[in-house]
Amino acid sequence: MNSHKFLNVFLLLQKLLPEARLGYFLAIWRATIRGGLVAALPYLFVTIPIGLLMLIFNPVNAIAIALLPLVFSLAGAVILLFAILLPLGAVLARIELDTVPVFALAGTIGGMCVAVVMFCILGASAVDALLNAVVGGIAGTVTGASWGRSRQSFGARTPAATGSRQKPNPIHELIY
Repeated sequence: MNSHKFLNVFLLLQKLLPEARLGYFLAIWRATIRGGLVAALPYLFVTIPIGLLMLIFNPVNAIAIALLPLVFSLAGAVILLFAILLPLGAVLARIELDTVPVFALAGTIGGMCVAVVMFCILGASAVDALLNAVVGGIAGTVTGASWGRSRQSFGARTPAATGSRQKPNPIHELIY
């Protein structure tokens, strides 16, 4: 019964918001997963072998330790996408600058900021937070570029984003 209510809410959102299509949700999901995996990859090379060694003694903690970087990096990618890239997309569409390189640059800067803030909240030293900003910047670039490509594939692009102006219709010019 709860899934039926969720479906009703989803259908209502789809009717109310023209951009609330399933494709947009999947694009958000893809951008989040790609950015999260890129951010977690260097840490997973360390935590997965530790988790495999701990699997003998405590399987529950071993799985938690092995996948902890993935949880934090996915949280960072979600924060980046919803706090920076989605609102920025609306602003960039208004000023006709919603291109993939702009989203990638915004993702780089936003990913570095999100990584520094997350590590400072966790109590890491400033040096550790700044070193992890490099990984956050790379992951932010992937997230931003993925979101920018998705926006373009859904037709949310402007003439400035495509680099081409639409040719005037000669019949329209004759009539008016």
